[in-house]
Amino acid sequence: MAHETYAIQSRIEAFLNDTPAGELRMLSLPALAAVADCPASEPALAHVLHALSNGEGAKLSRRAFLHDADGGEHDLSDEDLAEAEELGFLVHPETGEEVHGYEERLTRYWCAA
Repeated sequence: MAHETYAIQSRIEAFLNDTPAGELRMLSLPALAAVADCPASEPALAHVLHALSNGEGAKLSRRAFLHDADGGEHDLSDEDLAEAEELGFLVHPETGEEVHGYEERLTRYWCAA
């Protein structure tokens, strides 16, 4: 797994370095999997995305859209997602209400940090 993880991370880092910043605003999991040349379900890809999105010198920032029942969308930051993971629910960005089962209402993406 270490070799595969290294290869995936190398491909993603090369993509981030070689791609104009304006094209690194909304990177979906399928797009990053294509860059990494692996399935989106590959555990090593999840490991690499976590590593590239955390700590000092992070190269990616986790983001997500929360989809409301009425069709509205709310952009969530990495901090919003981290807080929701810690609490076990999401605090709605407009109403302040607790949103349980929020994971099913998210479209996750990454952008250059």
